[in-house]
Amino acid sequence: MSTQTTDAAYKASSNNFNRQSSLYSLAGAPAKKTLKQWYPWALAFSFLLGLMAAPPSAQGQTFSVLYSFVSEADGDRPNSLVRDAAGNLYGTTYYGGVKPSKGVVFKLDTTGKETVLYRFKGPDGDGPDGVVRDAAGNLYGATSFGGSGCPGQHGCGTVFKLDASGNETVLHRFGGKGDGTFPTAGVIRDAAGTIYGTT
Repeated sequence: MSTQTTDAAYKASSNNFNRQSSLYSLAGAPAKKTLKQWYPWALAFSFLLGLMAAPPSAQGQTFSVLYSFVSEADGDRPNSLVRDAAGNLYGTTYYGGVKPSKGVVFKLDTTGKETVLYRFKGPDGDGPDGVVRDAAGNLYGATSFGGSGCPGQHGCGTVFKLDASGNETVLHRFGGKGDGTFPTAGVIRDAAGTIYGTT
């Protein structure tokens, strides 16, 4: 027998085995996916996870105007608001009221009706910058001008209290001599009743 025939037969059977092994690995064993093949699935999975982690949308919230200031008498240029337990809002307007238009303190009830609680006149304050409210219903705030002092100006500013009956008391008139001038950021009040602010 010739060894060449044996070698040719061995090579043929070896190639056949390799082809069968290759076919087996392609057909019988799970094929490994490449990164390109996994990318769309990973992207879709990440997107679904993102949807599940996203907070729910704020459905049902609508914007509505509670009150529109219509004249100098009810105030002009409102600023910050505070709310009581019943849902009434309290605030100030920098201008408005009666001449000479020094600002007002107002209440807006839950039906949208505005009531002017106090109109500033100048010596008692001018240009209020918001209020804070205590448990008894008293309102406290500061005005940028008014009071006394600061020659050539319209006063250096005040700190005021407005009681639940609408009576205003000036708690402090800034004089510009070491106590500051022109407070423009409103006030805060601690649990003991002390009022803080800046000039």
